[in-house]
Amino acid sequence: MLALADAIIAVLLFFFGSYAGRQHLADLNHGRSPVTSIEMLYGPAVMLACGRGFYQPDLAFSPPLGEFLRNERETLSPDVLPKHLPEAENSVSSYHRYLLYTVAFFWRIYGISWAGLEPLCALLLGICAFAVYGIMRLGMGRLLSAGLAVFFTLSPQMLTMMNSLRDFSKAPFILLLIFILGAMIKYRFRFGTLAALSIVLGLLNGIAMGFRQDALVFVAPALVIVPIAAFRARHSLRWSCLLPPLLFLAAFLATAHPMLGRMEGGAQPYHPMVQGFSMKRAASLGMEPGAYEPLASGSDNYTFAMLQDYYRRVNNEPDAIFGFNSPGAEKAGRQFLADMAFHFPADLLARGYAALLRTLRYTDGIPIWSMAGSFWKDLFETSHFTLKNHLHYFGIIYAGIAILLISGHSLSLAFGLLFFVLFICGYVSLQCEFRHAFHLSFVPLWILGFLFQRLMAAPLLLRKKPLENQGLGRNNLKRMAAFALGATIVVLAPLYLLRAFQYYQVKPLLAAIASSKRIPVPVKKHSELQWTRFTLRESEPPIREETSPQAQTDLEALYVILARIVQSVYSGDGQQAWQTKARYFALELSSGTPLEWIVLLYDSPAPWNNFSQIIRVRLPKSEESSILYLFPAYELTMPSPIGVVRNHFKGFALPENLAGAFMNLYEVTDVSCLRFLMHAMLPPDAEAPVRTYQRIQFTPDPSDTFRVDDEPVSTIGMAEAAARFGETEQAELLFDAALLVNQDPVQRLYIAKSLIAIGKYDAATHVVLNEIHLSGTETSFAQELLVQIIQRHIRRNETEKAEALLHTLHNLWAKDSPDLLLQALEIVSLTAPPELIEESYARLLLAHPEHQPTADYWEQWTHEHGLEERLALFWQRICSERPDSVLPFLRLGLVQEQDGAKAAAEAAYAAARTNNPSHPEAAIRHAVFKLESADPGEALEEIARALKEAPELKNLVAQLLESVGDRLAARGAPNAAEPVYALAFAC
Repeated sequence: MLALADAIIAVLLFFFGSYAGRQHLADLNHGRSPVTSIEMLYGPAVMLACGRGFYQPDLAFSPPLGEFLRNERETLSPDVLPKHLPEAENSVSSYHRYLLYTVAFFWRIYGISWAGLEPLCALLLGICAFAVYGIMRLGMGRLLSAGLAVFFTLSPQMLTMMNSLRDFSKAPFILLLIFILGAMIKYRFRFGTLAALSIVLGLLNGIAMGFRQDALVFVAPALVIVPIAAFRARHSLRWSCLLPPLLFLAAFLATAHPMLGRMEGGAQPYHPMVQGFSMKRAASLGMEPGAYEPLASGSDNYTFAMLQDYYRRVNNEPDAIFGFNSPGAEKAGRQFLADMAFHFPADLLARGYAALLRTLRYTDGIPIWSMAGSFWKDLFETSHFTLKNHLHYFGIIYAGIAILLISGHSLSLAFGLLFFVLFICGYVSLQCEFRHAFHLSFVPLWILGFLFQRLMAAPLLLRKKPLENQGLGRNNLKRMAAFALGATIVVLAPLYLLRAFQYYQVKPLLAAIASSKRIPVPVKKHSELQWTRFTLRESEPPIREETSPQAQTDLEALYVILARIVQSVYSGDGQQAWQTKARYFALELSSGTPLEWIVLLYDSPAPWNNFSQIIRVRLPKSEESSILYLFPAYELTMPSPIGVVRNHFKGFALPENLAGAFMNLYEVTDVSCLRFLMHAMLPPDAEAPVRTYQRIQFTPDPSDTFRVDDEPVSTIGMAEAAARFGETEQAELLFDAALLVNQDPVQRLYIAKSLIAIGKYDAATHVVLNEIHLSGTETSFAQELLVQIIQRHIRRNETEKAEALLHTLHNLWAKDSPDLLLQALEIVSLTAPPELIEESYARLLLAHPEHQPTADYWEQWTHEHGLEERLALFWQRICSERPDSVLPFLRLGLVQEQDGAKAAAEAAYAAARTNNPSHPEAAIRHAVFKLESADPGEALEEIARALKEAPELKNLVAQLLESVGDRLAARGAPNAAEPVYALAFAC
């Protein structure tokens, strides 16, 4: 049993975790809190914090509130809210009730700001440290448990999720639930203690439902474990074993009832479960597809489009139209899930097993987002990355050894632990993403700690009592063998039986797809980056330019409003909103092509409706000359802030070096006879053997964890993951794919930045130069990237490339943006060869000879590098090529004057004066020379006139006149020196 010392350590870990979390968030807070928002979630918390009750406010009536909930402003004063803020329909708040009450409580204390939630996030991290210590203590000693708790608490996965309050808030509850259930599995409690624990368990589970509904999955194992624990409880009657589970249920229902029946997601609750069939989720699980993949994308709109098409086709209701998150969508989602469970039951079970193996591989141990920023954070991130790479191959082996050791002690404990861990890790397969699974990454740490504890304890145990004298060795081996055999049968038998059943369900589906009638679709192609686009040769309907009518009277205003309502229901081409048009294409490729990636290309005026996506394919080996890759294209009309919009399927792209594998593109003429429009990889012969199930990969590609749906920004993350795992060539290919599907200029610049990081400077240069038309901070970002590329070329002694890029920058900015070009030169001059710098400054001054900052920085650079001897020749060149200039002649005169060439300096000043007689400094310097060689009166008058036009030159004039006066006095001409000194004193 856990002792008082454990409680003290756990409390200390709670304070440590809270402090560490607070410091981490403070490090990320550079004027704006890192805590992220969800626009339609925290409105009721604002209302509660303002004392207005729990309801979702209509953001249309309060723009400041909308800005705050979108993270566009850091704080919100209750005074800016209107006195009457009407309620808006929104179901999100109903199933986050306790989270919103907690947020409102902290806002009442700290004020309504995102920084005010940082203490809450930190406290939640402290609870995670507390709970994980308890979990670790179920298998190892105090010191090791505390060390692993710290290691887990400060892990990249925990710290990167901490600022996402909605998803992070479930972690402490789930970890506490696992700790209590684990303790019930391991220990035998007294009946009274067990009853109290059951109540605590129910309360925690119910409260957790009001933060994030992932906690619902723990009701089932609790209803199994609590009765078993009650049956094992000491000093209890057998009939009383029903009381603890009843207490658990009562406590759970008492706290969870406000959320029950209000499941989350579109078409609640089936929509999120349908999303679990997407390629992204399967790849994250480490699943290898069969000859099919059910769903390309798990994004909300793509999933809805697929469901609507599926429902109309399967039920022979081609005219059925229903909206997103409607009863019709709910019905379609429920029917689709039932259909998938009937046709693909083996895949569903395999997904559960894959989710466990994914956890054992420590897949979430290092997210793509870096938390680097200090020595300790860098150290922790490096250690977790190293551990992840190791466990990717050996994590499953360690888990097998650990469970065998436990089975040698107790078969019942081993089987109970097996099923428990399989369940708590397997439920992630329903919707596998990092944000749903990050908190389970403690499992491989527990296994490593358990094995280390046993390894350290073994010598001491054997020293006390040899193994043969313990009478345990042979019995242990027997129990291990029995467990290994029993676990193998229990785990694999259902899987293979379901695969046999699935074969007869899936084979006809794939045969129908392979034998479907198809017609050729003409395409045109062109290369872009490392990809070749194949665009459909189809004429698009003309886009009508519409102007909004101007209302002159109240009646006309009413007509305008009615017109807008009609437009919100129908798109510009007359199609009703939330209507799906499905097409099914077959791409014929030459057999044996090592093709891995295909990009499907759409266009849409709204990002939520753009289904462009990069897809990883695994074409099967075939003895035939070609292979078919079939895929659906969904065109969906939907409402958006800019009106009702419709996307269009444009074509696809193949890697340029494999574009020759393309043979033909076909479209299936009639899809009504096909039950599912799956992505299928089939030989042309419908009778050819194909794999009718998905398979678990024990060591999948680590970058597959970061696969994406139709989301351009996340495509960048997938490419960065490939770079992080050392797959540089694949990373460049994926970055180029991200450029195909992402037209946002700023995001394209971030892609260029990533290309620089992996050494692809030419590709990065191409991207930045295409986006250089930006203005404001984006232009500065583009400039920064170009400077980085030049510096990288210089470090690699690629002077010609650096010079060519500098010349390009000169052509871009020298005419209209000399300051921008000068900023780039200032940075490049720190490392570039002197000849390159001199030529760059010369080109800029030839374009802008009067640009004083350039002249100043050039002369400063020569002084810093001891190259003053270049100045005279440099300015002579500028003067000869720009004889009409002023500043170059002034600078030449100064250099020549310092070198003692007085006559040459006077000639330079005279040329500057001639080129611009009204230039004050030119007039002054020319007049100063005349003080010593002619009548000083005229020169002094000229200097006085120049000072009236440019009084800021007084200090310069005083210094010059004082020097001239000293020289005149030294030559014995005090009368000539006197008026000079007088004017100098007047300055």
